[in-house]
Amino acid sequence: MPFCPAKCPAVAAVCLLCLLAARPAEALYLRGYDAAAHERFSGFPSAAAANPGFLAAGLDLSGVGWQVDHPNRSLTLISRRHGLLATHNAPSVGAGFRFLATSGTTLTREVVAVTPVANGSGQPSDLCLVTLDREIAAGEGVQPLPYCNLPGEMDYRHQPILVLGAGGRAGRGTINLVRDLSQGGLNPSRVATFAYDYDTGGADDAHLEGGDSGSPSFIVVDGVPALVGTHSATSEFFGVQRVNHDTFVPHYAAAIDALLAADGFRLRPVHAAATELDGAVAAGTATPQRMKPLDLELVIHNSGNAVAGNLEVALSFPAGQEPAGLTAEGWVSCRDGGCWTLRRATLDATARGRVMAHWPEAPAVAAITPTVTWTSDNAAAESLTTGIGLAPSFAGWAAGLEATGEEDDPDHDGLANLLEYALGGDPAGSGSLRLDGNPVAPRLSLAGGSATFSHYERADKIQRGLSYRVEYASAADLAAGHWSATPPPGITVVEGVGAPAPDGFVRRNHSWTAAGPATFVRLRVELAE
Repeated sequence: MPFCPAKCPAVAAVCLLCLLAARPAEALYLRGYDAAAHERFSGFPSAAAANPGFLAAGLDLSGVGWQVDHPNRSLTLISRRHGLLATHNAPSVGAGFRFLATSGTTLTREVVAVTPVANGSGQPSDLCLVTLDREIAAGEGVQPLPYCNLPGEMDYRHQPILVLGAGGRAGRGTINLVRDLSQGGLNPSRVATFAYDYDTGGADDAHLEGGDSGSPSFIVVDGVPALVGTHSATSEFFGVQRVNHDTFVPHYAAAIDALLAADGFRLRPVHAAATELDGAVAAGTATPQRMKPLDLELVIHNSGNAVAGNLEVALSFPAGQEPAGLTAEGWVSCRDGGCWTLRRATLDATARGRVMAHWPEAPAVAAITPTVTWTSDNAAAESLTTGIGLAPSFAGWAAGLEATGEEDDPDHDGLANLLEYALGGDPAGSGSLRLDGNPVAPRLSLAGGSATFSHYERADKIQRGLSYRVEYASAADLAAGHWSATPPPGITVVEGVGAPAPDGFVRRNHSWTAAGPATFVRLRVELAE
């Protein structure tokens, strides 16, 4: 539909803002146009740089970008991967959009999807959601814009707005009213209007021109530009006013949020109650062990009184400690090496979001040391580095042996691996002595009419799942293969007597009177990991 000239005689004739040639001259009309004040960029578009004299130079508008091959077409980021513009002027999949970062560098992303936002009747409105091929990270200097969420539509009347047009040109206006618009070939939409009086007004007053479709308007809240609309159409009022129509973003907030939630985002309201988030990491078992199956649970708790929005969690592990995968119900997750980024659009007040990291076989390290950082659009960023201790395990001890089973004896010294593990032997070297010179196997000695049975135990046997039990048998029981844990009468058990125990072990001496029938003794070692 052709663009209406400035003095169209028709009354209330609505015209779409057609995309014209990519020249600033076809952008926003200013009553007192001054390039030094009204142009956001110098050298646009080939060498775009920030204009320090720009009337909105103090505002962060880095999230408003332009299409590479149609520079007058703007896109306003509302998340790190999504933007809004006019449906009737939507880009094609594959189109590139460029953003000027606060550092002065430019970033480019490509369009992978364009989705019209439905109006109340389920039909497409003149607002569409654009999805980019990849996110713009927080540290890249391009900030998505919040939207203005005043209590009701009447509260938007008489609000001053910053109006951006094609090529980054900017002016000012004032919202008159919010109403439905379904004329001029435009998809039925809820719009906010602002008028330009031809005969009176200030130098910054603006009206829309061809090429401005999809560019944004903002209400500035405490120094933050809050999105209120994207340009859709203009109309004439008795030849004395140009009435400008912006698709009213707050009206579509719920529909936009429903589209964003699948990627873990929501619109960020400029007026949002603050909340608090807490994080904790715990093992799924009481005694996690090296080289055994391991689950760690990450819990993010919204301990405040308001919904947390755009919740983002970064979970990272040192090299060699990465889990095999995450179970993250309710989250959208992606992995980059040993770091996972997890998102969810909202987390209700008092609610907990859970993520489970799983290892089929935990690494052979003393502790898993994840770092967790979390934030939302209404909660401060916090970080936690924690250590989850991993107890030693038989599997970790046996790793690298020629034969790793509990009953295997790779050094052929008559002691199975489990006994070597429990008593401190060397499974890779044959011999009856430990490295410290003490015997590995239990010893039975007779002296002064007493029998003493001595053996070593690991000091952390409970943590390792080891149990040591001395068993006894008479000659008859031995012949029958019967052993009992009931000791002979008068037995004493003493810890630490005799040769000093090596580090990590204790020495136990079981002594009883040697008079009377012969008593046979043995040590039973069991492993329950």
